[in-house]
Amino acid sequence: MFDYDSGDNVSIRVNERFYFIFVLSGYHFFVRDNETPVYCLEKDTTEEKLGEMLKLALSQCRIIDPYENSDFFDRKRIDEDYKEWVGDVLIKCKFKSIKSLFLNMMSCSIKRINGNIILQPSLHKKLKDWTRDGYSDDDDIILPDTVTNTELGKAIKEVLSRCRSVI
Repeated sequence: MFDYDSGDNVSIRVNERFYFIFVLSGYHFFVRDNETPVYCLEKDTTEEKLGEMLKLALSQCRIIDPYENSDFFDRKRIDEDYKEWVGDVLIKCKFKSIKSLFLNMMSCSIKRINGNIILQPSLHKKLKDWTRDGYSDDDDIILPDTVTNTELGKAIKEVLSRCRSVI
């Protein structure tokens, strides 16, 4: 595999009660890394803790070559992993249904690359689907990767406030 800097990638989702922080690994194409936990924080967590957990998640991202580890990118494995996460969250967080978990959930993508952390809002298009439709780079928040945990936590909350929903 040649030297490729894809950055470190994380997805954060938030609903009325919790933040969920997903470590994404891969190579050009990134999926949830099933060798790392999905971090779950209560909605009233401090900005410092939110920033700290994001930095932890970013430190766990991996470059995975699809030619060396095709199982990691197997669609069936990805789907099963996602269903398992949803099932666990429904039970542990006491959601009554999948709809109650996802209905008001916002999502942002975060990438650390070239000394910066880039936070991108998204559009909640379907119950379990988010896109960048209607957003431009001007909607992103870019910070140096030396930012404090508290400043990073504030930026996470700000970028999530820029997210919209059409469902």
